[in-house]
Amino acid sequence: MTETPLMKAQKFDSGSRIWPVWLFLLVAIYPVPHTVALRNLLLMMGLLGLAWQWRVTLLALSTLRRRLAWLTVSAWLLAALSAWIVIHSLFIAVQPAMAFDRARADWLIPLLLLAIGATVAIRSRNEDAVRGLVIALFLHIFSVAIFQFWQWLTLGHWPLGVMPFAERDYQSTLNGFLIALLLADRLSSLISGSAPLNLSAGVTWGLLFFALSADVLLRARNGTVVSVAFLIVAVSILLVDSRCRKRWGPRIVLAIGFAALLGGMSVRNDVRWAGFSESVVVGLESSSLFWMTGDPNSLPSTLSGNPLEQSAYARAAWARQAVEAIARKPLGIGYGHDAFGRAIAEKYGHKGMGSSHSGWLDVALGIGVPGLALLLTLGVATVVAGWRRFRYLNDGFGFLLAVSVFGYLLRCLLDGHFSGWRLALFTLIVGLLVGTSAQKEKHAAVPQR
Repeated sequence: MTETPLMKAQKFDSGSRIWPVWLFLLVAIYPVPHTVALRNLLLMMGLLGLAWQWRVTLLALSTLRRRLAWLTVSAWLLAALSAWIVIHSLFIAVQPAMAFDRARADWLIPLLLLAIGATVAIRSRNEDAVRGLVIALFLHIFSVAIFQFWQWLTLGHWPLGVMPFAERDYQSTLNGFLIALLLADRLSSLISGSAPLNLSAGVTWGLLFFALSADVLLRARNGTVVSVAFLIVAVSILLVDSRCRKRWGPRIVLAIGFAALLGGMSVRNDVRWAGFSESVVVGLESSSLFWMTGDPNSLPSTLSGNPLEQSAYARAAWARQAVEAIARKPLGIGYGHDAFGRAIAEKYGHKGMGSSHSGWLDVALGIGVPGLALLLTLGVATVVAGWRRFRYLNDGFGFLLAVSVFGYLLRCLLDGHFSGWRLALFTLIVGLLVGTSAQKEKHAAVPQR
């Protein structure tokens, strides 16, 4: 095989084996609350490292530009979305200065991490960068299992949903990223015989089983919905392929059973499922402002007289208010995850609320329906490009990208996760996947069909 200029440069790149270690530390620190200073220090060290050997960095960026033609549509959509955020902040946002500040924190930083992830991946050797990411994500979830086990020894009962730090939706987000990567790797192996993570089959299956099982420990309802959706998509892909259907029939049945078991255990262990549908109806139809004030005197009642499941009720009420606010101002009020809170303050004079708990609604509230349309089109285009890259060129990292983007967008529909460290970590993962893909020799254009 003829050595490319980048391969020759990597021989003299002293950082090629250090980058996966740096990446592991960054991912290990990033979700931990109150570590912003340490997180920024690691990012600064990474940027200085890239600048120190700037010739290799420039060569890596040139390689990225040449080998990522299959993501051209996504790149243009990303540029269009970024331009719309700037234009919106200048000419449409109610408070331009605030919108620009939100864009800096919640859009510019993720774009920076996207570029860093892609550059670091292509400067690393083989799949080391993505493996370092998987190990860091696994250790986060493993720490939850160890913490709960220790609590079980101390308390005498297993404390489902109790976390060693932060809230369970933190770890649930990380577990969703981990499941997406591991499941896509296993599907790639079953369909094409190629395992992009380059781990042994036993290790990868074990990690995937652990990550799916850990969903029960986290007891995050929306995380469970995404996990079940992952399994449904996986089964659908295998069933559509006649060869996989015949060859992997027992494993398909096992996946269906596991999805049913996972959903059943969530319903059994999470009391919030009780009265879910009835509480959603109350949230959509009731005129009570309990969702905003929390005043027990205004707590609405259910038609059956059963206790109101307040989480489902509140999310439904917030969604209703968000949709009404979008209808009033379809072009949005200014970028930011707290656009819902600003809309509520404008309508009711009540301050202190933040996200609507749906990233899709937050985006539409902030940068309008055009902004949401650009975002969703970008997501769909990337998923399609990654899938086609995998099917036509057997690039497993294209499949990892497609599954990861699908999972994150679905989670953002259910939770207000399109901001902060979650968005930044997601863009870092995307950068790592496209950068690792660019290392591969097969980078011909995907045929049009």
